[in-house]
Order: sequence, then C-alpha cells, then structure tokens
Amino acid sequence: MKLLGRHALLWMMVALFLVVTGVFVWGYVYDEQTHFLAGTQPKTTKPKPLIPRLPPLSATDPSIGGDASSSVTVVEFADFTCLYCRIDEAEIKKVQKERGKEMRLVWKDFPIAQENPNVLIASIAGRCAQDQGKFWEMHDALFATAKVDLTNVRLLARTIGLNETRFDQC
Repeated sequence: MKLLGRHALLWMMVALFLVVTGVFVWGYVYDEQTHFLAGTQPKTTKPKPLIPRLPPLSATDPSIGGDASSSVTVVEFADFTCLYCRIDEAEIKKVQKERGKEMRLVWKDFPIAQENPNVLIASIAGRCAQDQGKFWEMHDALFATAKVDLTNVRLLARTIGLNETRFDQC
C-alpha cells in the first residue's frame, strides 16, 4: 500500500506540474493574440476634429433677398420633391418676410434621386429657368405642384412665362 501511495503522490505532482506548466505556456503563446480580444474595444488613436466646411458660394448660385454683405446668409440645400423640404419652405418664406433685405437666401440643389428619380428633372428645370432670370418663380411653382415630372415641368415653364423653345433645349 505504501508503494501505491508513493506512486499516486508522484503522479499527482507530475500532473500538477504539467497543469501549471501548461497554463504558463498557454499564457505566453496567446498573450498577444487578437482573437482573444473579441468583443473588446480596439486600440485607436483619437481622430482630429472635423472642421465643417460648406461648398463655396458662387455668383451663379440662385439667391434672393440681400446681397453678399447681408448680416444673415441662409444657404438652403434642398430638393424640390422632398417632403421635409416642402414643409420647411413655408418657414423659410416666413423668416424671409420678417428679415427683409437683411437676410440673403442662397439655393443649393441637393437632389435625392433614390426617393424620386424626377427630382433631377426638377433641379435641371430650376437651372434652366435661372438662365432666363426666373429661378425663384420656377422654385415656387415646383414646390407648389403636387407631381413633379417632365410634363408638369413643361407646363410650369409655360405658366411662369419662360421661352419654351429655350427651356426645352436646356
């Protein structure tokens, strides 16, 4: 019995040694392994803060109200078929009326073709009306119409008094 006890104790010590050695080896081998970091936050550097920059305003951008030296310049990025832009248009008109010449409104086309492919037709129609000096008339007519398509845009051009041949060529 004494012999069996000694062997059992020896086997237990060998097993303990193997377990402890295995833990150390495992820790050493997998210390820098990224697959053990799943679900943890990666080490990143903090990005530089973004400085918001608008596209430059140009003399060809349709504008109404004051001039470039006005105390307030509102740049509207919009789409003639966008529901939210249509809702905001009433508020913009209200502010324009209150501010008068001290506020300049500049229009920038921001067509969202995924929502309505005809928005590109509307944007082009606005610029073609601008070529004839009637951007804001076309702007108001496009926002007032329920359906923007080529047929309605041509009708709007006739209604606001554009040269239809020039408009169609544009």
